[in-house]
Amino acid sequence: MYETGKLAQVTSEMRRYNLHILGVSEYRWTGSGKMKTDTGETVLYSGREDNHHFEGVAIIPKKGTEKVLIEWKHVNSRLITAKLKGVHTNMTLIQCYAPTNDSDEAAKDILL
Repeated sequence: MYETGKLAQVTSEMRRYNLHILGVSEYRWTGSGKMKTDTGETVLYSGREDNHHFEGVAIIPKKGTEKVLIEWKHVNSRLITAKLKGVHTNMTLIQCYAPTNDSDEAAKDILL
């Protein structure tokens, strides 16, 4: 997601498949925050704080869905949560990232 045009490509696919919420691992942005895309989707993201563009997670609600967003919390570069208001009950989404089996053992053993 760190490459130019990737966010636009992902949100385009999200609209094509009519997804209301998309969780993304390996988002690769640094820091954390909330931003709006040119097409109206809200991006909630949480990445590394050391300016290294790997790891990172994001939750992308489709345009208009952000009005049911109660709160969101970035935990670290591997975990983000969002609480959404529902009709009968509220829902908490958790998006997480875990290193793949190809990663070195030290990266897999780190508990964040």
